[in-house]
Amino acid sequence: MNHQIIILTPTIINIYGEIFSVIGTIISTEDSPNTNRFKFVVKKEVKKNSYVKINNIIGFVDELESSNPYYQSADSVAYYEKEQPLSKIYPTEQSEFLVASCQIFGELEGGRLQRISQPPKPGQNVELADPKSISKVLGLKENGLWLGDLEAHDMEIEIDSNKLLKKHLAILAISGAGKSYFVSVILEELMKKNLMLPIVLVDVHGEYVSLFEELPDGIQKKINIISDVKIGFKNVGPSTLVQWLPLSRTQTRDITTELYKIEKEVKGAYDIDDVIERVEKSDARTATKNSLTKWLSYLKHYGIFGKVDSITVDELVRPNQLSIINLKEIDNNTIKQIIVSHFANLMFNKRKNNKIPPFVLIVEEAHNFANQSSKDKNISKHVLETIAREGRKFGASLTVISQRPVQLDTTILSQCNTHAILRVTNPNDIKHIQESSEGFTNQIAKDLPGLCVGEVFLTGEAVNKPLLFKVRRRKLRTVKEDKTMDEMLKEWGDGVEKEKTNKIEAFI
Repeated sequence: MNHQIIILTPTIINIYGEIFSVIGTIISTEDSPNTNRFKFVVKKEVKKNSYVKINNIIGFVDELESSNPYYQSADSVAYYEKEQPLSKIYPTEQSEFLVASCQIFGELEGGRLQRISQPPKPGQNVELADPKSISKVLGLKENGLWLGDLEAHDMEIEIDSNKLLKKHLAILAISGAGKSYFVSVILEELMKKNLMLPIVLVDVHGEYVSLFEELPDGIQKKINIISDVKIGFKNVGPSTLVQWLPLSRTQTRDITTELYKIEKEVKGAYDIDDVIERVEKSDARTATKNSLTKWLSYLKHYGIFGKVDSITVDELVRPNQLSIINLKEIDNNTIKQIIVSHFANLMFNKRKNNKIPPFVLIVEEAHNFANQSSKDKNISKHVLETIAREGRKFGASLTVISQRPVQLDTTILSQCNTHAILRVTNPNDIKHIQESSEGFTNQIAKDLPGLCVGEVFLTGEAVNKPLLFKVRRRKLRTVKEDKTMDEMLKEWGDGVEKEKTNKIEAFI
């Protein structure tokens, strides 16, 4: 008689024939299991931030605790270890175990996540969730933007571009945590997918300019770089000018009158000198004329005003085009704000009138363009707030990037329905983010300071549940400006020697 040997292993087969490994057993504690949380003793290796299943209930491992009954009493450990280690007396290694603490997301029924009405039971098996279930729970999109990988499950994170961008996006982290790298991955995906969506990027430090000098295969989007930015004064309306200058009501009225007169009388373009001349010849009171002339001259010395814009809005916002406004060579923050204010105003007004296609405006170092403080005049803050509040109705999407969230305007931050948060260590920044983001949990707040470079918490509209993932490697080449201190020192030394040589040759 033949005997069949059956070997029992921590593995189960569901009704579809799929094999899942049992990774643990639910235990009973003072406060779990309930309809929100449960704990289980780990049988097989499991990582923090893993997704797990109990039948159709989906949970998330948000903490792991190591335990050993031999080391629970401090008095006992201290007493026995006076002579020798406790491990020499008792089999301590055999008593080590790991406890996973899990948040319950809900129960998958018909492909949809439902709240559970009954908690899981102690003694039930816990399995690793399969990628298909994870995708449904998180609301990922097949063939979406591949932004990174869920390392605990070896699966790609693909996000719906419409959910990510339409209702505004905030990307927040300390310097060096990988914000710009993450943005470049988003841009790379948008270009690789060949989406027609126009993108306008305010590049404060010129890092994206060099990034897009050599494009990898498969990227079709046109790159348009604007470095020498000029503003045609004819395109500066009275309402915009009022935002730039601290004018009184009387001054606002007088300069508005003069600008409207010039628009009617002067055919073609005109510059700031033409406006100053008209103000000086106007019938306004001498004190008013002097004050207006002073403020207009103040604007003139910035050197960015001409008769026409260096680029029209129609050229800036085109389907299938990434336009980069390069502000690297501009040191004055007020000039940067004027440029952003000017083009953002024109873009939004034209979009409201359906004269340009829907667009995404990405602003690096956004806290410098829309600061929370009311002490300094933020001349670009007003238009960015307007786009944040009203832009989604007109297809004007805003993405703000900041390394100092606490300094970023609360109105703008709260209007960003999706937050991508990399490493943040400042408690004030973390509190500011938590107050502005609906999906920001206490656990995320605790985990933020310990994130590695390139790890991102994504919360809000883009995903159904807060998601932690590792940003994928980009195909775009490394930025030229990312140099070591030794390289920069050598360049400086070479420049000094070259300057000495030139002076000697000129003398000879």
